Amino acid sequence: MIAEKTTELFEQQSSERPVCIAVAFWGEGAVDFLSTCSRVKIVCNLLSGGTNPEVIQKLRSKPNIEIRHSSLLHSKVTITENGAIVGSANYSANGLSLDDGKSWVESAVYILPNSDEYPAISSWFWELWLSCDEVSNQEIAKAKEIWNLKSKIKSNSVQLKKVSKVPNLTEEELFEGKIKGENGIRMASSQILHEFNKLEKPDKYNIRIPAYVSYLLWTYSGNEMETNISEMPKFFDPQQVLDRADTKTGNDLEKINLFLQHLSISKTVTSSVRYWARKYQEKA
Repeated sequence: MIAEKTTELFEQQSSERPVCIAVAFWGEGAVDFLSTCSRVKIVCNLLSGGTNPEVIQKLRSKPNIEIRHSSLLHSKVTITENGAIVGSANYSANGLSLDDGKSWVESAVYILPNSDEYPAISSWFWELWLSCDEVSNQEIAKAKEIWNLKSKIKSNSVQLKKVSKVPNLTEEELFEGKIKGENGIRMASSQILHEFNKLEKPDKYNIRIPAYVSYLLWTYSGNEMETNISEMPKFFDPQQVLDRADTKTGNDLEKINLFLQHLSISKTVTSSVRYWARKYQEKA
C-alpha cells in the first residue's frame, strides 16, 4: 500500500520540481523504485550501518539525483507536489514490500498538499537539506567498510544465541584506574586503547572516542560511572554519553559507531566486551 501510493505520487510529479526524500536507510529495490522520477533530492543515513552503500553509489551516479547524508537521521518522509507520505518504511524491498517475500509490517500517513501540515513538512525538509553534507567518494568507501562490519556481525549472531549466561563487564576491562588531572571522564583501559589503535593512532584529539565507547558499554550493560563533570556527576544512561560525545568530540559519532562495530567482532578483546558491543549494535 505504501509503495503503491508513493509510486502514484511519483508519476504525478512534474519534471520541474524534485521529489524530496528524507529516509534514513536504503536497500535493494530502491534504485528501480525511483526510476519514474525526473528529479530527486535525497537525505539518507549513510554511515550508521543500516544503508547499503552500493545502492547509494548507484543512485549517486544518476544525473537527476542529488544525495546528502546525516548520521542522526531516522525519519521516513517523502514529499511531492501532490502530497507527502510520513511513515515507518525505509526504502528497501523489505520496507516497501517490493517483492513477494516476507517484509516488515509498516504504516504511513498521507498528507494532502492543501493541509496545514504540508508546508511545515516541506520547510522541515529544506532546513534538513541545507544542514547536511553531500555524499563524497570517501564517505562511500567508509560506508562500505561499516556495511561489511555489520554483515560480519549478522553472520556471527548465531554464536551469540549459544551464550547461556550474559557475561558481566568489569571496570578494569573498560577503564583506566581513575580520572586524571582536569579530565572530565575516565579514560579507556589499555585493552580498549589497543583496539582503537588498530583503527587510528590515539592522539590528544581523538583519545576521548575510546573513552566514550567504554562509558557507552558500561551504561548500556546497566551500570553507572562517575565523571568529573559538574552538571553531570554520573553517567547512567547511554544517551547521556552520546550527547556529551557529540558536544565534545566535534561530531565524531561516526567514529564511535565504527569503533563499536570493530569491538563487536574483535577476537582479541574479552568475551564480555565483545558481547556487549554486539548487543549495543543490535539495538542501534
